Amino acid sequence: MRRTAIALLWLATLALNSAQAQTPRPWTGGATPPLALQDLDGRMHRLEAYRGKVVLVNFWATWCAPCREEMPSIEQLRRALEGEPFVVLAVNVGERADAARAFADTMPLGFALLLDTDTSVSRAWGARALPATYIVDADGRIRYSYFGALDWSSAPVRRTIEGLLPASRAPGQRARGSGGGRFVTRSRGEGALIAFAAGLLCMGMAYAQESERKPPFVTTPLEVVDRMLRLAQTGPRDFVIDLGSGDGRIVVAAARDFGARALGVELDAALVELARERAREAGVAHRAAFEHGDALRADLSRATVLTTYLLPGLMERLRPKLLTELAPGARIVSHAFVMPGWRPDRSETVRMLAPHPDHGETSNLYLWIVPAQARGEWRSPAASAAGAWRIHIEQNHQEIRLEGSADGALLEFDEATLSGRDIAWRARAARFRGRVEGERIVGELRIDGRTLPLVLERAR
Repeated sequence: MRRTAIALLWLATLALNSAQAQTPRPWTGGATPPLALQDLDGRMHRLEAYRGKVVLVNFWATWCAPCREEMPSIEQLRRALEGEPFVVLAVNVGERADAARAFADTMPLGFALLLDTDTSVSRAWGARALPATYIVDADGRIRYSYFGALDWSSAPVRRTIEGLLPASRAPGQRARGSGGGRFVTRSRGEGALIAFAAGLLCMGMAYAQESERKPPFVTTPLEVVDRMLRLAQTGPRDFVIDLGSGDGRIVVAAARDFGARALGVELDAALVELARERAREAGVAHRAAFEHGDALRADLSRATVLTTYLLPGLMERLRPKLLTELAPGARIVSHAFVMPGWRPDRSETVRMLAPHPDHGETSNLYLWIVPAQARGEWRSPAASAAGAWRIHIEQNHQEIRLEGSADGALLEFDEATLSGRDIAWRARAARFRGRVEGERIVGELRIDGRTLPLVLERAR
């Protein structure tokens, strides 16, 4: 009976996470950034020109496999809503027109492909990982967003967008098909059935939200706690934030064993009090603090190390927040669960000293290092001792690909890496190591036995 209950609980958790992952998230960010870009034919598209229509803004790139995979479903959604006040703007990020045009030739698309060659618009919108999609209502406000690939042709997604369409039908009527002009009027029985179904849906959503707000408390084994902090290379200069801190063991260990300052964020008020008591008992209350709050609303900007033991659904929702609030170079360590849409920089398996009732004999850990924003065009100043360099960087999290030239000669890049702010590449006999410092890349170039300073500035 106990095994059956656990199995059912696990299946229910998977179902909730699956349902949650298949619909866009309500937008909790700020105002809608401006958008004014040309399409492949040179026509200018301004977001404000589409007032009165719902606009799906999708940021993508040809080298992004999830972007390519979801594109047909966006076209299917457009066709399904043809005749409605609905528009798709697909913004190609950081690539030249010929690359986007070559992709468009492989797939019949009925919407505009816009070019954000210098990545200024994608950066303004916060699209630091691809694909990134925003749904803007008829008044020009972002209402939903989604980071990662999604089946945009699914019924739940379509219902979400239909709920934003301006009320242009008479009561009880709804367009059906793809602009064929036929209308249907629901019977009283249908209306009652739909109302009943809507009630059930609201109850289910409320239950899912409550379940998400109150996740089960499962302790992290002490040997895993130690290894998580070591994997992040935690030290006295770090500020550690533990999301879902439970009884406070990670926060206390960070302060006691690694000399760091640490903060735990926990939804359960009773656990917050228990954690504070444990910090006092360990003599680290001056360096270990706890607050009662929601991980999705906590201020993470101070963290240089962030630890989590959260289900994938919450991890996916946290991903844009982590990329936006954490500084480049911050380390994220997750116990047991990966972050959908973002490949970890490193993973390892910890073997328990003794079998754990909740974790068995092993636990998996995953490390991510928050990357700097390197995507775009970069150029060396005119008086550079290393010559005239032009570099184009394509980026998806820590994965980068380079094209460019030096003194007019095209370069073939053998490798390129990005870890936090640290960036390196090799192009035949030339090797570069440096750091991304905001709008500049600063480092040293080794070529023909010489070491030369090289500074690249972001092109405007």
